[in-house]
Parts: sequence; structure tokens; C-alpha cells
Amino acid sequence: MLFTGLTVNETALKGCMFDITQSNSILTQRICGIDSKNAAKNPEKGPIYVAEPVELNEGGSMPLQWKNVYFMPSNQDENVSHTDIFFTIVESAKHGEIRIDDVVTSSFTYAQLLARRVIYKHDGTESREDRLSFQIEFSTKNKEFASAESKTYTLRIRINGVNDAPELVKRTNDDKLLIASRGSRVITNEILILTDADDRPEKVRVQVVESNGVHIEVHGQKVNEFSHKQLIEEMVSLVDEGTDLGSGRIRLIARDGEARSGVVILETQSTKVDVKLVHNTGLKLLHHSNSLITNRNLSFEASIKDMIVSYRIVDMPDTGVVECLQENEDKFSMCTTFTQSQVNEEQVRFRHTSQSSSPSDMFSFQVEAGEFASMVHVFRIDFIPMNIKVFTREPFVLNGTLTMSISRQNLFSWTFPKSFSAHNLVYHIDEPPKLGTLSRRLPGGKQRRIGVSSNFTQQDIDEGSIGYKLHYQQYSIVNDFFVFRVVSPAVSSPLLRFDITSDFLSLSTPDESDFIFRVVTPTLHGQIRLQIGEILKKGSNFTSDDISKHRLTYSHSGDETRSDECRLLAISRHNPMRQVPLTLSFSIILLNDNAPKLSQNVTVYMVERGERVLHPFLLPWIDEDVDASALLFDFTQNKDAAILSTVSPYLPLTSFTQHDIDEGKVMIRHLGHHGEFYIGYTVSDGAHRVEGKMHVLAAKPDVWVEKSEVALICGSRFPQTIRLSSNNLTVLTNLDVRLEDIVYSTNSSRFSVGTQRKSARGFSQKEIYNESVWYSVPNENDVEKLKVAVADRNLEVELRVRCENSRDSFTYQQHRMLRVPVGGAVLIDKTLLEIPMIDAEPPIIYQVVKHPNFGYLSLDYEKSFSSRVSRFTDKDVSSESVQYVHNNADHSNDSIDFQIQVLARNLSFHLKLDIDVFQRNITISTSLFSVPAAGRAPITSNFLKVTTSENEEAMITVVSPPTSGWVTTDSVHNITSISSIATFTTRMIENGQVWFVSDGSQGNDSIGVQACVQDQCTGTHLMQIAVTRINEKGPVMVRNEVLRVTGNRALITNSHLDVEDTDTPTNSITYIIAQPSNGRVVKVGQVEEVITNFTQFDVDQSNVAFLATNHSNPFGGFSFHVTDGKHKIGPEWFSTELSSSSNILEANGRLVASPSSATVIGTELLRANMPGTRPDEIVFTIIKPARFGEVLVDGIKNTVFTQLQINRRQVVYSTVGYSDQNEWSRRDSFSFRVHKNNSAQFLNTNEKFRITTTFAAISDKVLSKYITTRPLIVSRGGSASFNQSHLDVSALADAVDKEIVMIEIGTEPRAGTLEWLDNERNRVSWTELRSSFHLLYRHTATDSLSDSLIFHVYAARESTRRASRIRISVDIQIKNPPDPDVQVILFPDSVSILNSGSTPLLADMLMTRHKTVPPQSIVYSTQQRGANGVTIRRGDDEVDQFSQQEINDGKISLWHTANRHQLAATWHDVIVLDIEGHTRSLVVDIRPLDLMLKNHSTIWYPQGKTYVVLNSEHLGAFSMGNRSSLKYKITSGPENGTFYWVAGEKEAREFTQKDIDDGRVLYAQLNMHSYQDKFDFVVENDSRDVLRNSSELKVRALVTVQPVIVEADTATPLTTSQINASTLLNASPRFFLTSPLKYGRLTFDPNTNYSTYYFTYTDIQKGIVYYKAFSTDEEVHEIVQLEVRADNVQPARFILPITILRADMESFDLPPSNDLGVPFSNNGPGLPKFSIFGENSLPVVILGAIVAATIFVLICRRCGDEKKKNKNRTPLNAKLDTPTRLPPSPSESIDHEKPPDLLGTTVFASVRQAEDRMTMKSFNKPPKPEPASSRKPPNPRRQNVSSLDYAGISSDTPPPMRLFEQVAQTQPTNHYWV
Repeated sequence: MLFTGLTVNETALKGCMFDITQSNSILTQRICGIDSKNAAKNPEKGPIYVAEPVELNEGGSMPLQWKNVYFMPSNQDENVSHTDIFFTIVESAKHGEIRIDDVVTSSFTYAQLLARRVIYKHDGTESREDRLSFQIEFSTKNKEFASAESKTYTLRIRINGVNDAPELVKRTNDDKLLIASRGSRVITNEILILTDADDRPEKVRVQVVESNGVHIEVHGQKVNEFSHKQLIEEMVSLVDEGTDLGSGRIRLIARDGEARSGVVILETQSTKVDVKLVHNTGLKLLHHSNSLITNRNLSFEASIKDMIVSYRIVDMPDTGVVECLQENEDKFSMCTTFTQSQVNEEQVRFRHTSQSSSPSDMFSFQVEAGEFASMVHVFRIDFIPMNIKVFTREPFVLNGTLTMSISRQNLFSWTFPKSFSAHNLVYHIDEPPKLGTLSRRLPGGKQRRIGVSSNFTQQDIDEGSIGYKLHYQQYSIVNDFFVFRVVSPAVSSPLLRFDITSDFLSLSTPDESDFIFRVVTPTLHGQIRLQIGEILKKGSNFTSDDISKHRLTYSHSGDETRSDECRLLAISRHNPMRQVPLTLSFSIILLNDNAPKLSQNVTVYMVERGERVLHPFLLPWIDEDVDASALLFDFTQNKDAAILSTVSPYLPLTSFTQHDIDEGKVMIRHLGHHGEFYIGYTVSDGAHRVEGKMHVLAAKPDVWVEKSEVALICGSRFPQTIRLSSNNLTVLTNLDVRLEDIVYSTNSSRFSVGTQRKSARGFSQKEIYNESVWYSVPNENDVEKLKVAVADRNLEVELRVRCENSRDSFTYQQHRMLRVPVGGAVLIDKTLLEIPMIDAEPPIIYQVVKHPNFGYLSLDYEKSFSSRVSRFTDKDVSSESVQYVHNNADHSNDSIDFQIQVLARNLSFHLKLDIDVFQRNITISTSLFSVPAAGRAPITSNFLKVTTSENEEAMITVVSPPTSGWVTTDSVHNITSISSIATFTTRMIENGQVWFVSDGSQGNDSIGVQACVQDQCTGTHLMQIAVTRINEKGPVMVRNEVLRVTGNRALITNSHLDVEDTDTPTNSITYIIAQPSNGRVVKVGQVEEVITNFTQFDVDQSNVAFLATNHSNPFGGFSFHVTDGKHKIGPEWFSTELSSSSNILEANGRLVASPSSATVIGTELLRANMPGTRPDEIVFTIIKPARFGEVLVDGIKNTVFTQLQINRRQVVYSTVGYSDQNEWSRRDSFSFRVHKNNSAQFLNTNEKFRITTTFAAISDKVLSKYITTRPLIVSRGGSASFNQSHLDVSALADAVDKEIVMIEIGTEPRAGTLEWLDNERNRVSWTELRSSFHLLYRHTATDSLSDSLIFHVYAARESTRRASRIRISVDIQIKNPPDPDVQVILFPDSVSILNSGSTPLLADMLMTRHKTVPPQSIVYSTQQRGANGVTIRRGDDEVDQFSQQEINDGKISLWHTANRHQLAATWHDVIVLDIEGHTRSLVVDIRPLDLMLKNHSTIWYPQGKTYVVLNSEHLGAFSMGNRSSLKYKITSGPENGTFYWVAGEKEAREFTQKDIDDGRVLYAQLNMHSYQDKFDFVVENDSRDVLRNSSELKVRALVTVQPVIVEADTATPLTTSQINASTLLNASPRFFLTSPLKYGRLTFDPNTNYSTYYFTYTDIQKGIVYYKAFSTDEEVHEIVQLEVRADNVQPARFILPITILRADMESFDLPPSNDLGVPFSNNGPGLPKFSIFGENSLPVVILGAIVAATIFVLICRRCGDEKKKNKNRTPLNAKLDTPTRLPPSPSESIDHEKPPDLLGTTVFASVRQAEDRMTMKSFNKPPKPEPASSRKPPNPRRQNVSSLDYAGISSDTPPPMRLFEQVAQTQPTNHYWV
């Protein structure tokens, strides 16, 4: 439609337009689009139209408009108000809602829609479309609107997607996440929740905004961001960085590329990790199989949730491997580490790989979690034993043929519990058949013979391939067999026998088939009958015709034997001379034909309302059937008692087996209704059921004697030995004990126990019950007194002997035991059957009442044999004609009952002869044998045990000798001439005579051994040998003496260097030496090759030598360490000294002797050698004798001795009889000369033999006189305190009253920890220690092995001499608590008590429980009282014992009583308690009443660091009340620094003790040229108590110092081991001497009098700085104070201790020649070595005078010139104060520098490179201002350094930062820096 200037497209127009005007003129009143016109024409589509869908953004709101829904009736004249049109929602939107005025609605009007009040609000989900359905209702009824009202309209809603920001939320409620120190924790969805509805997990990433003390790692790599996917897969870990704060903080945000989440803060707290064992049950599996290790077998839990617990295998299993299923792999592979999560997911298994069939295996592992590493645990692997069963269902019988196949019915084997296939079951032939041949049929029809050591399988038998063929047939074979064993992949069977027989009984030869069979020996367990009823006895006959017509039958007697036999003799009818002996064998099939029976009636005694385990002796049921199953008991319910299981949770039982009773798994509990009652039950063996009744008596706990009598026949001869049974001696009790818990003890020696009848002083009721106790009766009226111990009760018993003269049948109890091997025969002599009666005259008749079951009696009369005798006389016994023959393969015991008739007394009685049938079994068991490398250890029965059935001595043969050592006897000590032995006996093993000596090589080895007794031997067994180094103790320096070098070379022997190490061979003790001074160290024979290490073995063998290279300087040596591979001592200094040239004296060492003793002077100390001269011609003459001892030659004091007498060890230095030595070490010497016998000329100058007498050398026998020790007894897991009774050095301290005796801990215990109560220290004086020996030992190991503690005792002034110490070992005995049910639940680490006050001991502090014992019976006993006034009291009375009930009632308390005579205040005490066998130490902290400084020490901080945080060790005030009430005020502040608050930038002038405890105050150094500072303060409390004091702050030098030892008049170089400044190496360290030296000087040239006061670390490295000691008559100590300066760090001072040993260089007073007996030569040198003047001294004196005059003239002239040139010369005293090599003074003084702005920049002053040239500033000596002319511009390098690092030292110094900003960045807001 075209208007003026306006075109309307009706096609595109949606709807209608009304009143269109242009310039106030109406163009048209209405115009509609084509669709609207069509809708108007079609009344069904009107009047409501749904047009455009609603479009809005995700999560937004949009009003519904007319363009979405509009009303247009077809009749334009229809007038309908918009408020009359109602919309009703019939189907709401799924992803949003309709609101009007922000209220959800389901109806609205069209007027509201046009007013844009109807709003659709989206719910924010990721939906892209929605819809709602509505209906219309008009208030005006009109036909046109009827159809519209019946319709349902749908409005579509289009939603535009909007990117949602990810949401990151901290889910955990904990304020801080616990994390292991330096450990990690996986971030799971329980810690962080990250959601993003419209992005994939790969797109959303989490970024680290800030971290402090922790960081994020993914796959072990530190990252700054990670993805949502990695978080879901739990690959993100939070790692603690191990800061000193112990806490961390990290801020995280999540991003998806467009939006981000809010910041989430995670705070962490590092904590100590603890890992708890949950399960370690081990594993059971079959051999050659594998099994998963699940969390039911192995499980540990960490104390921190989500902590990764990992396992590290430290000792692999011997017979298999541990395998893991690695990530992204589908197969298991070997691993040595795995995690708990892998175990939980069943990804770890053990696979058996070895060919051996050991019963068990194990692997050792450690559990790790963060920094935590547990002790070594053992995972045990038990292999389920495999069993082989061999069946012979049908006997293998040759039915008149020569060849027959062995079928499955003849031989069949089977393994269980795992069944192997037939081809894996191999029959190994050990002994082939004798009368035939075994063969295997091959595929081609051929036969292959099977001989000894040949094999065939079960499959061959199943296939019929194995056959047997007779060699020839002369007559039918009665018996043949072959011996075999079955071998499976897992187990082998014992040797078995396969019998081969012919027809049951037939005998024929080619020319004879009719025989008469005579019975030689009839059957034992049955009868052979003919059909006519005749029983075949000995001598009876039957014929071949009887056999062929089946007239012969066998009937068994019904006993429990498996076999029987009859020996026959076949006699030919036609030729009686042809006789063939035969054996007719019977195999018996056993039946279950005997019902169970009760062996004796037993009453069950028990405690009222108590419990008792039903042991076999309380239900003594037996079943005579051999192959019967275990008896089954069924008990009926009873109201008086209940039958329960002894295994938790103690469930009721109504049915159980005999095995359960044997294993102690069944008990009866009294319910308390009646005291006596019966319980009915039945017993079944599977075929029979027998009823029984249990008689129960319940009463108070009691023990009583039931029987104690022995009856003998009157008139017996004594002594005689009888066997005791329960009818003779029985003690009963109703306590829950076993028979072995009822123990008898006696002082008599008439009791013996066991089959060997070994004398015993004690035995149990069980041994009496088993009839294995014998008693030697001395007379008829004997009374034996015994003591019986039952649980905690004791009883006395009198065993009485009663005489009975009975003519009736009487049981004779005398011990009769006959021992016979299986299948053997033993003579019965008079020692067994002699009747010990005084009037028992012959004849004595023995009538057999009961024959033996497994043998028979026989008589031998003059070579005629008679078997099966039933009667004989004492004459037969005396003539040794009676013997017992055992003819059964079974080794069960047998017996014979006799009726003995003594005709002279008309007396008859019974006698039972026990027959002990034994199989001579020889078994060998071996276990892993460990021996240290190059060591020797005895082979005991613990490692190689040979047992024989008769305890016979076995001969052991070494079949396979070891490769890494020798098996030898204890007599061999020289390893060079050692040889192995080939055989030894078990008795030698028991006596400790068999040893294994290692040749030094390490690794595993084995010995193959075989044991034999007579002609019976075992197979070869291997004893595995592990050659290891058990290194628990460290080396100890025994000797370090000066080596005096004569000429160019001297040997270093063990008289100079000696180290002891009890568990390390000498060839493993290694000296590691530094660059020697003035020489080099070489091996003898290889002098051109310089060595840097050697062993003690080399020293002992004199294979090490020192070569002098600088003869101008007589002093040298080298620094060294000593190590045994695990422990190390040192550094030590070995000194050398050039001696006068003498080719005669080869050795002149120092003798170390003990006081009041005689010590041999050996050749290793004093040795001279002259070519062509015998030792007896070399004479030593003493010129000046020793002062404190004398030289004895062959026991007589003498001044002359020869080298031969030294060689024969006849020269002795003795101090016996001289004055007592009251000092630790005393030096002595004697001077001597050497000459040739009958010669008037001495061959050398005066020499001195040096002697040191020291208490460190006293022997162990004498040591107990000075030092006494006693073991410390501690319970397992307990604690105890050492005191003077355990280590008493009082006698030694009294002996050396001039010394301060020091005690030092040398070696820590292995199974526990030590704790000093006052402070951590290793050395303390004996005076201090004896007053308060507060050394606590806590046992931490899981076993009960003994422990020990090594103390070193020495004099304080010889603390630097390790060789001058006494090593004292104090044993620590670990005992197991006697009652495992006693549990110490609560025991405090320490208890605090007020000085002179008291505190109660309550149940919340001390709690011990027992399952059955009440609290009043749990007793605490005081083992060690308090030493400082602390006592335990009940009320006002001091007690040593109290009960748990008294603690529960609050009756026990601790009291402290101050000791007014005690000089020093003590703040600790210890009381050791014994709690029913548990040892515990109660540590008591004593708090002071008044205000006092308990801790007050110098405040040290390391060089290079510029601040230190104060703690309670620096300033620790104690008083009553709160710690916050103790206030410090700085009255005079430090000069070179200031105190600041850690949490702010304010100066701290006042602070409290709690501020110090919490680390809130720090000292910051401002003056970087100072090495110390000082401040004064007062401290006061609420009570207005005031203390005034001062403290020092000092810089600790970064220098490691080792004491220096030097002899007087010698010089020693200072080495890097004595002054180690390697930490400052890059900062040019230099040293200044700041204290005057008294006993020596520092110099660069020891041969001059020049002293130096300044040197560098480079000089020390070059070894050119010497300490030259002056001459002194006694040992003195020099304290050298040095100041170290370096670039960019403040100076620091340290102490170098130097010990100067007394020199042995006294002047010689030469006696006249006639006194010596040897004239002097005029030309012989007679003065000491290195003397300035010799005999021809005049020219030297003149020359010295000329030189002195010349120097004097030159000095005078120079002084005159200097005065003319410069009159302002520095005074001499100023020159003396200036170091020799001191650089010029600094150019600028620090006093003129403006102090830095501490709060704005840093707490450091500028550190300049030239500060070493400035005058040191301290509070002791303020610096003097220097003239301005001497100032130089400062070096601008490195003006500012970090305040939180070692400035100038660390290579990764952080950029400059304000101190408080650094502290704030390392701290969370609520924590302070520590």
C-alpha cells in the first residue's frame, strides 16, 4: 500500500496498525498484514494469536509483550476490555517461572501483559529453549470467543546462552588443613569443590594467586595452575615447604577463559605424621602360585587424612617377588615400592618363583608418609603345605606270568589341596626291584629299562606304559618290591615301597609243585586255620593241596595293626632236602569298630563365677581306632554354666572337636546358680555316639594335695627307682591353669625327668601325668618335701613312702624300660628283671600275662632257638638267654605284663615292662648363619641342629665346603695357617668347638653337610651363610703418639696410632688423611706412591711409613679421620718430629702404663739394630733414671739391659711402691745411651724414652676398683632413670683429686633414647652428675633384647685427647612384664609441682587396668626415690607402695620439700615406679615460688644474619601467676641494634614473658661492624617483685673449630680441620688475633721468633700458619681468641683451644765416667739433640757476638735516620697493638654515617667491603674518631643485603625488602615469625 512518502509492505507486516497520521492528517485508521487478514477471514484462528517467541539471556528476565501474544477479534466493532481477557497457565515453564510484581503467578490479564508486568524469569540452567501453555477466558460471553476458550496455546521461549563464572568453594570445615611437615596432601573434593556448568573440565583452570609455606604439585612437579580435570582425578597435591613457621597459606581462583570465581584461601598447619598399623596378617598361598596382597592382609593409616602411605621394601623375599600393577599397564611387574591405595585396589601381589619348597618366606618393609619413616616391619608369607597321597587299591599280583603292566588300580598318587596333572606327578626310583625289571613301553613297541634314579609319571601308569618282567622263573616269586618317592612341582613324598607278589601263596619249580609248608613263626595278630578247624601253630604243617583247594583261612584278632606275617618253610615231598623259606604277609584294612571311652573320671574344679579352659586332661576321652577322625563333642545347655569359645568375641559353643580342646579354644564359665552340678554331653567318632556327664564343682580359689604316697613291697633293697604317676603325686586346683603350670620344686637330687632320666630339681604335674618322672627311694620310711607353685599360690607337699607286704596280686612300680629299634632285637638282662628284695632267693618265675603287640619273647638255649615263650625263670635272665624281638614296621611303643612268683616268700606280684620302640631318625635343620666379614663366629645348634631319636652323637661330614671362609675348630687363631676340617661331631657343636672363619669377602655362601649315625646317613643339607658387617659400635682412639723420625723415614706402628672397634675388623678401620706437613705418607715397599688412606691392619703390620721431606723444619704431621664405614671420629692431628740422625735406634716410642703397675717395654717401643751385632751385644745404659718409677730387668732394678732382654720381654717399667698418682696422666722418662758390649764408645747421642702413666690404661680387672656399674633394668616400652648406683666413679674421682673427672655419653643406646631433664648435653662433670643424675632412658624397640650405654670417663684438662679416656659400658636389661593383661593406660610425661608444695596424683594422670584384677590389687611400687626433695605421700605419710584404687580415690599426692643445704636450685626430680612389672619414670618439674630468671643465657645469632628472635632459652623468667604478668623493661638499650616487635614496625621497649615465649620480639643489628652487644633490663611480676640483670648478644662465627694438641717446644701447623671457614670461602675470610698468648705464638716461620697477628684462610689452606709452643714443665691450655672478618658480613669472634703437652726435654746431668762403668769418648756427642751449642762452642760464641754487634750498629743508625725524617712517628706500644700483617685503617668511620630508616627501608646498616679494615666497635671499647684526612670513599658495592638470609654467603639472595614486609609475607595474619 502506497501512501504519500510512505510504503507499507503488507506481506512483511505482522499484525495491524491503527490511526496512521502524517502532518496531523490521518492517512488510514487501520492496516493489517496478509496473515492478519487471513486470520480475520478464518474465525477459528482468532481472536488470540501467539506470534514471536520470547527471547532472553540465560538466567535473565523478560516481560511478555503484545508481539508475543496479541488479541485481535475478527469483528472490529466488538468492544472487549483488555482487563476482561484472562490467561491461565495450564503447563508451567520447565526452566523458569512467570512473575507479576516479582510474585510467581499462574494467571494474568491481557492488560497486565500489555503493561509489561508479566515477566518470565529463567532459572539459570544451561537450557536453550522453554515453553509454557495457557488458556484464554473472556468475562464477556461471545460465540466468537467460544472456540478460543477451548484451545490451549503454547508460547515458545528462546534462551541465549551466557558464560557462567566457575564456582570455587572450600568445603572442609576445618580452619586449617593438617599436612605433614615437608609432606604432601592430595586435594580432593572434600577439600575443594569446583563447578562450572557450561565448560568442560579441561577448560576450567585453577590458578595460584599467592602462596606462603606451601605450593601445588602435579605429578611431582611444582605448578602455578591446574585444570578441573586434574582436580577431579586427584592428581593435585598440596605440598608443605617445611618452613620454621609450621603453617602455610595459599590463595586460589578458578577461571574458564572469560570469567573467574572468587578467591578461596586454604590455610595449612604442618604436623608430625604418625602411621598406625591396622592389619599385617601376612599371606598364605600354595607353592608356585601367586596371591593378591589386600588391605585385609596389609594396611596402615596415617594420622593425617588423605595422606599418601607408601611402602618401601628393604629386604626382598627369598623365594618370590612382589609385583605391582602399574598405571596404564595390564600386567604385573616387579616393584619395590607401592602405596596403600594400590593395596586397597588389589594391585599388589606376591608370586612364588623359587624351585624350593620352603614352608615360609618374608619381606621387610618400611612405611613412609611425608617425612615419616617407620621402623622395619616384616610381612610373613606362609605356604600352604602340599600333601601327596599314594593309593594301592589292588595289590600287584603276578598270576603265573612273567610280565604284567602296572595299572592305575595298582599305583595311584594325588596331591592336595592343589591337584597337579598326571604328567607332573613323577615317580623317582630310589631302589629298583631285585627279581625283575621295570620298563617303559616306547611308541615303536620297544621297552626301555627303568633303573635306579630313573623316572616315570602317573600319566605313564594311566596309559599302561609301565610294566614289570621277571628275570627268570625257577619257581614262583613270593615277594619283590621297588622303593620310590613321588615328586611334584611343590612337594615330594617320603620313600615308599611298592610290593610285587605272585598268587597269594603258590610255590612251584620246573620239576616240583607239591610241597609241605611248616609254620616257623605263626602270626601275631591273627590265626591261620584249616577248614577242619585246626589252628596252625608253631611247627604245624599244611600242603600245596590245601592251598589249591582253598582250605586255608586267616582270621584277624581285631586289634589296630595294619599288617601281619607268618614265616614258613616249604619242604619238597619228593626231595626233603629241598627247602625254601617263605614269608606270608597280610595287609589289614582297619575299621572304625571301637567306640570312644573315658580313660578316667574327672571332676572339673573351677572358681565361682569364673572361667576355666577345658584342656584334654579335663575331658580325657580316647578312641582306640587308629584311622578315626577327631572326636566330636555335643554339649547340652545348662543354666549353671556356659561352654564358650576362648577366641574373641567368646561366642557360646554347643559343638566342638578334640582339636579345639587340644588347641585350648574351649572354656567353661560358671554362671553362679549352683556350686555343684552336672552337664550332659555326647561324644562321637563318626560311627559311635557315647553319652557322658561332666561333674563340675565351683568354689573359692583353692589349691590342695590330692595324692602324695608311694607304695613299695616290704623287704625291698634300696635305693630303687620307681616311676611316679598321678596315683602317687597329684595336686589339684580350681584355678584356670594347665598341668604344666603346676610346678614342683625340690632341693633333693633324687628326682629325674625324661626318657634319659636327667636329674632335675623341678618338674610339672603334666610330666607326672605322662609318667616321665622317676624317684629314687632311699628307704622304706622316706619322706620327701616338695614345694608346689600354682599361679600366684605356693604349697608344700610331703611325698611319703609306704611299705606293703601283700601276697595278693600287687602292682610293682619300679621303673622298667626296654628300648629297641624298629625291627631289632634286644637282650633282657638282670638289670631289667632283677627283683631288689633282700630275701628274694631263687627260683623266681616270670609268667607272661600279656604278650607284646608288636613283637615276641624268645629263648636261646645253647644255639637252639625257641620263640613265643610265655614262661622263664631268673636263671634264664641271668644267663642272658631272654630277648625281645620286634617284628613290626610300626614304631609304636609296646609292653609286657609279667606275673612274678617268689617261691621263697610265697609272694606274687605284677610287673610291667615298658618297651620303647624307636626309629633311628636323623634330622638336620639349618638356619641362616651370619658372620662379620673377616670375622669368626661359632656354629651352634641354633644354626646347625642335628637331632637323633636316641640322642646319639652324630658325625657331620662337610660335603660342600664354603667358598668365602673355613670351617675350623676353636684352636685356630692364625688366619695365615688356617685349614678347614672335613668332619666334626654334634658334641663339638654343643661345646662350641666348631667355628666358621670368614676370609674377608662379603656376600652369601653355603656349606653342604651330611649327618651319619653308624651306617645311617641323611641327605645333604645346605646351611646358608650371610657374611655381613654388623657395625653397631664406632671406633675409639686408643693411642695417638708423636712419631719421631730418625733420618728420612719412620714406620707408623700401633704404638703410635691405634684405634679399637669391637665389631669391625682392623682391615675395615680406615684412616683418611689430609695433605701431610713436611713429609708424605707411603706404603712400605711403594715409597714412590703417596697414599691418602690406610687401615689399622696396615698399621698393625707396620706397612705404613712417614717420609720426611723438609729437614729445615723438624715438626710436621697430618690431620686425619677414622671411619669403620658407618661411624667416624676426628679430625685428629698426628704429629711428627725429626730426631737426631741415628742408624742404630730403629724404634723409640712412648710407653703407656697404668698407675701402680708393671708394664713391659717391648720391641715395638724400643729397638736398636747394629749390622753384624747380636741382640745380646747391644747394650742400653740408663744415664738419668725415671722419676716416678723404676726399670726392672728380669725382676731386678737395673740401669743396664740388652736388646735381647727387650726381645724376651724381660725389661719392665714399674710404678709399684711409688707415691700414689693423684692426677689423670703423669709423664715420666729416662735417658739412655746405646753402645756395643765391651766397647768404651757410645754409638749414639743421649736419647729419651718417654712414659705416660694414665688411668685410661688400667685393665678391666683393676677398673672395678675405681668404677662400679650395675645394670639398669627397664620393662619393655618403659623408662627408668640412671643414678649413682648404675655408674659410680667416686673412687676414681677421689684417686685423682687434682682433676675434674668428666662423664660423656660415648655411644647412644640402640633400643631406646636418652633424655637429660635439665638440658641436652653429652658431657658433665662427676661432681655435678652425682648430685643430680637426671639422665632418663626410654625403651622404644618392640623386642626385649638387651641394650647398653657407653660412657667415656676422662679428665677435663685432657678432653681433647680421645686416647686418654676410659670406656665404661652399662648394661640395660629389658624385661617383659610378667602379666600381659596389665595395661598402663595413662602415665604423664611430666608433673608440675610448686616449690615446697604438693599436687594430687589423680586417675586422669595415672591409670592402669587389668582384665580381671580389681584396682585395689594393682600396686605401684617406688623403685627409685626422688633426689631433690620430691616424695609420694598418702595423707601425711610417705609411702613406697600404693594402689590404683587409692589414686582413683584421690588419696595419693606428690610433695616437695626444699633442701636448705642444697647450694644450687634444681628444677627437676625423677621417681621411678614399678607398675606390676612395668617400669615408668615420673618426671617432676619444680616451679619456683618467687620471681627468678630460670633461663638466662647469651643470645647468639649466626654470622651473616642480622636479627634474632628472642625465646625462653634466652630470657626465661618464672613466677606465680600468668606468663603475661611477667614484664620486661629495657633500662639501657643495646648500642649496636634495637628491639622490635615482629608483628609491626615499632620499637619494643617493654614486653612480657609470653611475648618472648610466642616469639614476638626480635633484636635487629644496626651496626654491621660490631660482633657483640649488651643491654640492661628489669623484670617484675604482679607482686611488685623486681629483678635487675643484663644480657649479651653475640655473633656466632661461621667457623668450625677443632682443638689443637701440641707438645712443648714444638710447632704444629693450623689446618682446615682445626679452623674450618669453608662457609665463608667466597667472602675472603681473614683472622685477627684479639687476645694475648701466654704459652706460645702464632707464626709463619717456626724457626724464627717472628709472631703474626693476622692471617687469611688461604694461609691456613696452604698450611703456613703455625702455633709454636713455648717450653713448659706441665700440661697447660691456651685459649686463643680470634676474630673472623669477611666480605659483606659482620665480624665474629671465636675460641681456638690449644693443649700444650709437657715436653720430655730436660737437660741431662751427665755423671762421671766411672759411675757409668763405660768411659766417654772425647769426640762423642754428649748433648741433647737440637742443642744450640755443642762441645766445640767457642767458634759459635765468637760468631754470634760479631753478628749481634753488627745488628746493633745498623739498628742505631736506622733509628737516627727515622727521627730526622719523621718526628710524628707512631709510639711503640701502638705498634705492638697493631697486627703484624694488619692492613691500613679504614677511610670512613661508621660514627659519621646517618643511621638508616629502619621502619622505611631495612634493619641493616650498609655493609661495605672494607669493614675488615675498620676498628671494631663494641660496648666494651668505643671506637676513636679518625681524622678526616685518612678517610677514603666507601666501596659502593652491595650497599644493602637481605635481612632474611646469610648476607653475602647465599648464592640465591632475595632482592632487598623491608624487614617487616618479609616477616609479614612469611606469616599468616594470626601467627608470628619464629
